[in-house]
Amino acid sequence: MVADRGFGFLALEGMPGKVFFHVTASLSRQTDYAMLAEGDKVLCQIGSTPREPAKRSAVTWAPLADWDWPEYGLPSSQETVDSIRLEVLRELHPKKLDYAVTAKWYKNQWDGTPPSDLFDPVLKLAWLERLVPLSPDALKALDLPTLLSESPLAFAKQLDPDSSACSVSTLLSTFSPAQLARIGAPKIEWLASSWS
Repeated sequence: MVADRGFGFLALEGMPGKVFFHVTASLSRQTDYAMLAEGDKVLCQIGSTPREPAKRSAVTWAPLADWDWPEYGLPSSQETVDSIRLEVLRELHPKKLDYAVTAKWYKNQWDGTPPSDLFDPVLKLAWLERLVPLSPDALKALDLPTLLSESPLAFAKQLDPDSSACSVSTLLSTFSPAQLARIGAPKIEWLASSWS
C-alpha cells in the first residue's frame, strides 16, 4: 500500500500476480483507507478503469471486516467468501440476479460503454443455475440476448451468440437445443474457430 497516495496492490487468493486498487473505488463507508493495514482482507470486483483500460484492477472494493457476517463469522479464505456469496446469490429474486448481471454501476463508471471484462465466477455460477432450468419461452420472455449483449461481465460474452467472444462449446454444454434456438445462432464466420 502507498497510504499517502491512496492506492495499493491486492494479492488475490488463487490468482497469479497482483491487481491495482485505489481509495476512490472503495464501497466502504465505515473504514477509512488510512485504517487499512498490509494483509487486511478485502472483497473486490476485478475489471478495468477508463483511466487505464488495459490494466486489471479492483474497480470496487471494501474491507472484509466492514461487512456483517452474523450467520457465518468473518470468512478466513476466498473459498469461504465464494461459498457465502453463492448462497446469498441463490436466494436473490431472479430479477435481482438478472440486475446484478447488468452491472449498471460499472456502466456508469465508463459513461455507459464499458468493456466486457468484469470477472465474477460466483455470479456466473449462480446465474447459470437460474437460467439452465428455464423453458425456451421463459428465456424468450427474459430477453436473454439483450441481457447478454448489454452485460459487461466477461462470462456473458461467452454466452452471447452475437459476440466475437462467444464460446460455442460453452453454449452447447450449458443450454439445450430448444433453449439455444431462443437465444440465437452463432455467427458462421467465427463458428469454426471457437470450438477450442
